[in-house]
Amino acid sequence: MNTTLLQQHLRSATGTTVSTQTVRNRLHGVGLYARRPMILRPIVVPYAAAIGDDFILMNDNCRPHRANLVEDFLFEGGIVRIEWLACSPDMNPIEHVWDALGRQIAGCKSPQTTLTPNHFQ
Repeated sequence: MNTTLLQQHLRSATGTTVSTQTVRNRLHGVGLYARRPMILRPIVVPYAAAIGDDFILMNDNCRPHRANLVEDFLFEGGIVRIEWLACSPDMNPIEHVWDALGRQIAGCKSPQTTLTPNHFQ
């Protein structure tokens, strides 16, 4: 639950209105932390909407990306995620493309030129 929802619940239960910062401070004081608002929405949703039903999310499977908050967001949004091993060497397939392109460029022979000192005067 995020601080705004906690603030609303407190207001409806007790009639007391407090700021979201006060809610955060009180929670932190006892070692609790409210869930932060979703940061995935502005990042993932526009791409998912543009691609449509074929959209599949690929992430690196690290602990923050596997949090319940993220899992719930993806499930509610109907977003499919590719299951990857953590630290997989195949994590980013585009790296294979960059490697192949780099090899082709390195294989190209360009004419070597040397500037003579009088070109700089």
